[in-house]
Amino acid sequence: METVDPAGKPRHRRLRRILVVAALLLSATPLLLNLALNSTPAKRWLAGKIRQRTGIEAVVSGVSLTPWHGLEFRGVTFLQPPSLRAAVKEPFLHSRSVRFRPVWLSLLRGKADVQAVSFDTPRIVIPLELLADLAKPRQPAAVQGPQLPPVPAHETPAPAVHPPEQAHVAPQARPTVAAVTHPTGWLHLSNASVAVHSATAGRRLFECTGLTGSVPIAGGGAQSRFTVGSLQLLEQRVLASTTLDLDWKPPFLTTVAREVEIAGLRVSIQGQTAFVPGLPLQVEANLPEQVCPDTELPGGHGFSAATVAANARFRGFLLAPGTWQGELIGSAKSPVGRVAGRTQSFDRGTCVLVMRGGVLSCPDARLVSDDLSLLGNATLLGDGRLAAVLRFVALPESAGAIASRLFPNVPDIKLTPLSTPQRAAFDLEAFGDLRQIHLRPGRDGLVLTLQR
Repeated sequence: METVDPAGKPRHRRLRRILVVAALLLSATPLLLNLALNSTPAKRWLAGKIRQRTGIEAVVSGVSLTPWHGLEFRGVTFLQPPSLRAAVKEPFLHSRSVRFRPVWLSLLRGKADVQAVSFDTPRIVIPLELLADLAKPRQPAAVQGPQLPPVPAHETPAPAVHPPEQAHVAPQARPTVAAVTHPTGWLHLSNASVAVHSATAGRRLFECTGLTGSVPIAGGGAQSRFTVGSLQLLEQRVLASTTLDLDWKPPFLTTVAREVEIAGLRVSIQGQTAFVPGLPLQVEANLPEQVCPDTELPGGHGFSAATVAANARFRGFLLAPGTWQGELIGSAKSPVGRVAGRTQSFDRGTCVLVMRGGVLSCPDARLVSDDLSLLGNATLLGDGRLAAVLRFVALPESAGAIASRLFPNVPDIKLTPLSTPQRAAFDLEAFGDLRQIHLRPGRDGLVLTLQR
């Protein structure tokens, strides 16, 4: 006959109680942890850590940690620098949420690997003045005075436009492409937007909205698609919704070359970046020769041409504006300009833009015709200082009429005589900085301050 140990029942009861208590503790721990994370002291501590790491003041509205969603920050806001907050009302960055999905098994090995980072409706507003400050050279550069362009001879063909000489760049080691066996890491964006705002001018210079898609940024190779909702320059829409194909071969992320429509023109664009320190970036764009339809410009002006063509290239470290380099070479046949209701036709036009070490310059720009030619060059430094000149070449009476029309309240504007009496030049110089631009109409003319 089987006997039962009376002492077994109390032991079973104690074991059940221990298991119940352990289950309650396990279920309550996430709740208590999230309550602690959402306390005011904890959020201030997190904001302080962000400021310590980035140097930017931050605000975090809420935090949560769950096994299925990972670590989520809600209402993340990075403030503008104190000196720019009065002029730029929007924060530097705001996102409804930022979610980090960790690789939980990596925590057991003492690592904090992240499988995906997700941003919900992030918006970045970059003041132009902040970029200019980052692009300042270590030694202050002198602004070269504007150089008066030579007068084109009407008997000679248009000058050939050559690419500017390449600045010497020390060779850099190409990132090593190693075999990657880890799962692909992703950056997920939902309805993101980026804008560049001029605090001095009080207007938006650039805005890209509707950025949505998944971008591979780590781990094994992958392909994906990314949508750009719209792109605006000077508050004029130049790009409608388009989709880009992305190819990830670590550490390189490449945008597959494709043709998009920008301001009614067909443009081929290709870019590549490497996920190494500094984020080196290279973008190339080609505008094949094609008809330029009538295009509206800010201020009610317009432009059209029989054909236009251009090539542009940008390269540098994305996080170091001082390293940015770029060139743009463009030409137009039979361009037509519309300014303040007046239309002027030209035979040809050319333009060269160069960016080097925080300096943006236009060494040569011209619109040439038998009746009127416009010749100019300009330089803009990273700290906002500028110098430019625009020369109008025409019959003496026509050049005088242009000067009187542009500056009706300035008497006795002097024209610049040229080698032939059939032509004279009206020179308009600009200098100062973006905060205050001075104009000098005519040779040795009276200096005027441009009113905003």
